[in-house]
Amino acid sequence: MNNREGISNVQIPPSPFDLTPDLLTAIVSPIIPGAGVSGLTIVKSHEYGDGDVSTSARATATLDYAAGSPAGLPRDVILKLSFDPGKKGTDAWYCQLDGLFANEVNFYNRIRPGLAIEAPGSLGGHFDPETKRYLFIMEDVTKRGATFPSNLDEVGVDNVKRILDAIAKVHATYWESDRFAGDLSWVETHLSGGVETHMRSVIPEEVK
Repeated sequence: MNNREGISNVQIPPSPFDLTPDLLTAIVSPIIPGAGVSGLTIVKSHEYGDGDVSTSARATATLDYAAGSPAGLPRDVILKLSFDPGKKGTDAWYCQLDGLFANEVNFYNRIRPGLAIEAPGSLGGHFDPETKRYLFIMEDVTKRGATFPSNLDEVGVDNVKRILDAIAKVHATYWESDRFAGDLSWVETHLSGGVETHMRSVIPEEVK
């Protein structure tokens, strides 16, 4: 599954501290023509074992853009990466979620631009099917007041309604679309694909 044509020879490192402006530019520029990253500062890293619940490693970062980049690009971003399987204590389950990673990158690179829904701004992403590593760059939505409640927090009916409305718009836009036999043939279903394979092969073992 190729998450985007036109990008190759991109090696995603296991740690956000090993990311470079050139690597980010290689991922951002095909999505936002003319954009270039000239500086990258990691503000905080959230990796496996840091007490956060997530299916990926994350880092908050600040970007500087090269001269001539489009105006209005977010400086405060979230970088999402695969967990480092070499880090002590890393659960193997979290290092086998490549189906989820590929889907997330594909959604934001290839589907999100055509949807009029509330969703984080994306600067692009890349999934390497050989190494199973990925990097996704998105705006830091906490700067717009977004919050991420836990299972113990009150969410409220109105918030649930807004989430369901957004999901409904996604499905309505592509309902029985002929594109699933064409440019969207890569889209997985709940019965086939990398996510389904992972759930069937790994989850039962974890439950045992």
